[in-house]
Amino acid sequence: GFRTPESVKFDSEQDAYFVSNIDGNPSQKDGNGYIARIDAADSARAVTTVIRGGRSGVTLNAPKGMAIAGDTLWVADIDVLPGFNRTTGAPVATIQFPRPVYFLNDVAVGPDGALYVTDTGIQFDASGGMSAPSKGQIFRVEGRRATLASSDTSFNAPNGIAWDERRQAFVVGSFNGPTLFSWAPDSGAPRAIATGPGQ
Repeated sequence: GFRTPESVKFDSEQDAYFVSNIDGNPSQKDGNGYIARIDAADSARAVTTVIRGGRSGVTLNAPKGMAIAGDTLWVADIDVLPGFNRTTGAPVATIQFPRPVYFLNDVAVGPDGALYVTDTGIQFDASGGMSAPSKGQIFRVEGRRATLASSDTSFNAPNGIAWDERRQAFVVGSFNGPTLFSWAPDSGAPRAIATGPGQ
C-alpha cells in the first residue's frame, strides 16, 4: 500500500498512523501524492488511503513531513502547506509562502501553537538529479500566515524538525551534513548538539 513513503505521524486520539507517500519524483507536481492510514491496533492489516491527490477536491503532489494541530493534519508538499481534516480527509486550507520555497520537508507544532516548516532548498529534475537553488530556511505559520523564522546557513539544508520539551527548543536535522541542531526562534544561531554519519 506504500509508494515512496516519506514520513509518518502518529494520531494518539485515533490510535492510528498517517504515512505520506510521494509516489514519484519528490519535486514533481504530478497530483498523485497520497496519505495512507494504519490502525495501530491492527498494523498487519492493509493500509487505507484517506487523502489522495486528484480526488474529492484534494491537491497533493509529493507529500513529506506532517503535523497534527487540533483537528487538522498539515502536510509539507513541495511549495505549499495543505491542511486536511484528520478524521474525514477533507481539505481545510492551503498555506502559501511569502518568498520562493523549493522543498518543504517537515512540519512541527511549536510551544506557541504555531507551525514551523523546513524548506530544505533542493530540487530534483525529471531524471532524479538534484540541485540546490537555496541554502534552506525555516518558516513560522500562525493562523493562515507564513513568515520567515530563520535563513541561517548553518543548518546546511534543514530537513526534519521536532520540538524538544526538555531543551525548550527545536531539534533540526541537516540534509547535507552530519549534524543535529538545537534551535529556538529569536535565540540566534542554531547550536550543534550531535553528529552522526550524515544526512
